[in-house]
Amino acid sequence: MRASFLLSVSSVFGFSFSSHSNDLIASSSPIGGNTIDCFTCEFVFNATDGTPFTGDERCRDDISKLPNNTQTFPAQIKTPSGFTANVVCATFNFTFYQAIDIKDANSHLKEVQHLGVFDRATFVEYEGSTLEGYEGTLKLLEHEYGCGRNTSTCSEEYHFQPKAKFVETRQPCGSCVFEKVIRKSDQALITVNGAPECMTDPVPESQPSCEAAKAEESGFCQVFDSRICKDDLAKPDMYLQGRICDSATNFLGWGFTNAYIESDSGVSVCTTSKCNNS
Repeated sequence: MRASFLLSVSSVFGFSFSSHSNDLIASSSPIGGNTIDCFTCEFVFNATDGTPFTGDERCRDDISKLPNNTQTFPAQIKTPSGFTANVVCATFNFTFYQAIDIKDANSHLKEVQHLGVFDRATFVEYEGSTLEGYEGTLKLLEHEYGCGRNTSTCSEEYHFQPKAKFVETRQPCGSCVFEKVIRKSDQALITVNGAPECMTDPVPESQPSCEAAKAEESGFCQVFDSRICKDDLAKPDMYLQGRICDSATNFLGWGFTNAYIESDSGVSVCTTSKCNNS
């Protein structure tokens, strides 16, 4: 149980901004014909001893040796909510501790993992926001927790200090985002995607549970609360909250993980093709 668990969960946490950017780009309409090429790859590892978990170590150590290492994206998009945004390249590089609580019919495991994430990806800068045109490092503060299909914690309203609640019935998993940015012209905080009920309300019972490809395994239901800024995390330039089901990750029905991630320089963004190569 332990080995498969470590591999499955390590492939998920730490990717809320890059995963959201990919989803947003895919659901948006390109503006004009300009494009941007970004390096795209990931590497997740044990931050204590360096043991690889998922991805390719060349992503971090020598991107030139990794084949098929770039993707082409529209340089500017119109989002489904009607906002204009610029697609830029990004690098995410940080470590964090993750608490684990899982059980099955024969055992119950609680421990703490020390994980490292290196991710070359995209980032979205909204036109008219304080991040528009920005290049350089960003501060990150993120809280994430995840559940198996028989763990009700991720189906409830968001909690900053969540507890594992293992139940017999399969629980609904949410699918929503709530995104806000600071408008440059008047420093107002505006909503660019979704609504606060994504986090403040329990997931409706009509929502399906998070299932994996194999019927005997659970998917990974995730809740995240993230913020990013140029200068002061007490005054973020961008907020991103949401709920997702990762059906590609095989998890345990009675499973729960919780992580708090903070980095002063672990995120960097740049605005020209293939600039996220350092």
